[in-house]
Amino acid sequence: MTAENMPEGMRLFEASSEPGHVEYRVRWAAGSVKPGVYNVTFTASDGKLTDSETITITILPTNQPPYWVIEPQDKEVIIGEKVVVQVLAKDPEDQQLAYVCRWYLNGVRQDPGVMPEGAVFTWKSVDPGFIPNLTWDVPSDINTSDVHEFEFTATDDMTGEGNGLSITKKIKVIVEMPYVKFRKVLGQTNYRWMDIANQLYCESYRNTYSYDNADVRLTYIAIGETLRGTLTAKNLKPNFCYQLKLLGEPSTETSELIGFKGRWWEQEWKGTYWSDGWNLNDKGDGSSPNPNDVLYMARKDIADPTSPTGLKYKYTGYRPFGYFVTDENGNATVDFSVQSCFHVFWKTSQRNPDSNDGAVGNHAFDVNPTHAAYGGADYPSATISLYGEWERLPTYDVSMSPGTYSCKFLLTEESFHGQGGFEGWWAHAMEEDVQFVINSGGGQDTFSISGTVYDVDGVTGLSGVKVSVGNKIAMTDNSGNYTISGLIKGAYTLSFYKSGHTFNPESIPVKIENSDIEKLKTSFVGLSVEGRVYRGAEGSIWGVPDVTVSAGGKTVKTGENGCFKISGLAPGSYAVVMSKPDHVFSPCSDEDLEQIGSLVYLIMDGVKTRLFKGCLTTYTQATYSVSGKIYDVTDYGSTGIKKDLAGIKMEAYALGENNVYSIKPPVHYITVVTDASGNYTISGLYRLSMYGEPVTYTITAGGLYNLDLFKPTGASVGGTPTSSDVKGCDFKVNFNAQRF
Repeated sequence: MTAENMPEGMRLFEASSEPGHVEYRVRWAAGSVKPGVYNVTFTASDGKLTDSETITITILPTNQPPYWVIEPQDKEVIIGEKVVVQVLAKDPEDQQLAYVCRWYLNGVRQDPGVMPEGAVFTWKSVDPGFIPNLTWDVPSDINTSDVHEFEFTATDDMTGEGNGLSITKKIKVIVEMPYVKFRKVLGQTNYRWMDIANQLYCESYRNTYSYDNADVRLTYIAIGETLRGTLTAKNLKPNFCYQLKLLGEPSTETSELIGFKGRWWEQEWKGTYWSDGWNLNDKGDGSSPNPNDVLYMARKDIADPTSPTGLKYKYTGYRPFGYFVTDENGNATVDFSVQSCFHVFWKTSQRNPDSNDGAVGNHAFDVNPTHAAYGGADYPSATISLYGEWERLPTYDVSMSPGTYSCKFLLTEESFHGQGGFEGWWAHAMEEDVQFVINSGGGQDTFSISGTVYDVDGVTGLSGVKVSVGNKIAMTDNSGNYTISGLIKGAYTLSFYKSGHTFNPESIPVKIENSDIEKLKTSFVGLSVEGRVYRGAEGSIWGVPDVTVSAGGKTVKTGENGCFKISGLAPGSYAVVMSKPDHVFSPCSDEDLEQIGSLVYLIMDGVKTRLFKGCLTTYTQATYSVSGKIYDVTDYGSTGIKKDLAGIKMEAYALGENNVYSIKPPVHYITVVTDASGNYTISGLYRLSMYGEPVTYTITAGGLYNLDLFKPTGASVGGTPTSSDVKGCDFKVNFNAQRF
C-alpha cells in the first residue's frame, strides 16, 4: 500500500494483517498538519495487480476559544436610570456564537432566565450588526445595599451539548441613590488655612485653592422619621474639620421647624440695613422651649414699618448636627442621621467635655507632604480629639419636627474659636438646596390626598397615570381615581406622569391642615411622541444626535443620545420625518405606524403610549478603499506567489472608545479574500464617523486564528483614509512560523 500527495505530518502505517487481509491506517497529531483540503491517492498491489482510489481529506483548524471584542465592564447607575451593558465576542474560526447572561444577587447565582426587575438580556437578532446587550431599568424601590453581578458567557457550542469552547466575564453593577451636588458659598472671606492640628497650609495653596474645585455630593432619603443619608466629598481641605448644618431661609416655615430643634440667628433692622446678626446664646437646661425659643417668640412679630419685611427682627433657624474630618487628600465619606443639635465643636485641648456633650472622637493623621496644601512640608503625625458641645438635650435624641422642609444643607469650616487670619472664622464652605418630609411625631395623625385624572374629554377617567408626592406613588385605576395615604400635616406638590401624555395642571400644590384632601382634578390635554433615532439596529446603545424630527407642524432635534420628545399633539395621524445632511433614516418599529407613499404616519389615538424608533439606514458620504498584496517569504526571500495564497481572508474593522464600533453597520467590519496573485482591495470605508471624527481602520490578514503567520511589511497597515484611497498595504507570510 502506498499513498501519494499525503501532506507533511501525516503518515500511513500497517495496523493489522492476516492471510488475505491487511489493514492500513492514516495517522497525524493534532496541529501537525496544516489546515486545508488534500486529495490523497492510495494504491494497493499484490505484486501482479494494482488498484487505486483518491480520497479527499479535509483538515480543519484546531478549535480556539472565542475572545472579547467588546468586553463587559463594571457599571455605576443611579436609582431610576437605565444601565446598558454591551458584549461582543468573536470566534477565530468564524463559528456562530451563543450568549448567556446569569444574575448573581449578593453572591448567589440565580436560576437560568431569572433577572432583576426591569432587566432584559438580548443576544439574538437577524441584523448582522446587532450587538448583544443587557438593559436594566433600575426600579425606584431597589435596595441599594444588595450586590448585583452579571456573568456573561459566549460559547461556540450552539447545540448546548457542552462540546464547545467559551469565554466568561463577570461584572458588578453598583446601584446608588440619587444625589445632589454642592456648590461653593459665595461672599465668604474668613477662611481657615490650618488643619485641625493648627499646621499652616503653604502660601501657594492659600493663594490658589477654591471650593469651586471640590466635589461634594449628597444622597438622602426624602421621606422618613428623620433626615439620613451619605455625604461624599473630594478635594476639600486636607485633615480639616467641617460642620454639618441644616439652614432655613429667614422667616419661612422651614426655618421655624429647624430653629425650634436647633439654633436661632437674629438680625435687626437698623433703619436702612439689616445688621450682620448674632446667635441667640442662652440654651438653658437643654429642654424645649429653651430661653432662645422664648426670646424668638417674643420678638419675631415686633413691627417696624421702615423695614422691607415690616418687622424689626429677621430670624434664621439652623441646626449643627455633626462634623467630619477629611483625610490626607481632602476626601471623606460620611453616613449621617440628624439626631443631635450641637452648640459648636471643640478640641479637648481647648475645653473639657461635660457629661451631656457629644462623644469624643480621636482623629490620628499624618500629613501627605506631596499634597498641594503642604508644599513639601512634612509635619509630625498628630492625634486631635474633637467633640460637640450640646445645644439641646438629650444629646443623641433631638427629634426633627414633623413637616415639609425646603432648606440648605451646609458645610461650615470649624475654626475652633480662632481669631481670624489663618485661623479663620466659621466661613461657610459649600451648600445645596434639599427638600424632604419628616413624618415621625410619635403617633401623630396622618392624612390622605385623593382625586381623579380625566381623559381629554374631561369626563372619562384616565388609567395608568403615576401620581407622586415625594417618594410616595400611586397609579390611577380604570376610573382615573387615586389615593395617597400616610401624609402628615404640611405642604406638598402632586405631580402627574404618563409616558406620551401632557396634563393640565402638570402639578398641584396642596397644604394639609387637619383633614384629608379630596376631589382634586387634573386632565389629559395632549399627546406626545417620545422616541429615539438609533445608529443601525433598534435597541443599539448608540443614538444619532442632532437629527431634525418633525410631526404635526412641530420640530425638535435629537439630543446627544438620539432621544427626542414632541408634545402637545391631538389624537390623529402624523407624518414623522427625520432628516440630517448625509443621513437617510427609516422607522425601525412598525407598531402604530402606517406607511402612506414615502411618508410614515404615527397613529395617535390617546389609548396607548406612542414610542417612535428611527434607524439610520444609509450614510451618504464618500467612501474609500485600502488595497495591498500578500508576499510569500517562506523560503526566506522568495517573492513567488504560491497557489494557496489565493483566498486569504482580509479584514478591516473600526473600533472607537472602549472598543465600541465607532460608525454604523454595516461599515464597521468588512471582509474580502485575496485573488490568485495574493492581491486584495477592501472598499466602502468611511473617512469620518457619524459624529464627524476621523475613523481609524485596522487591517488584518489570514484570519485571527493564525495572525502570527502574517506580518505587515511596513508601518502603514491600517490608518485613516483622508481624501484618497490607501494603497500598498502589504503583508508577508511565512508558513514555517510557529502557530498558536
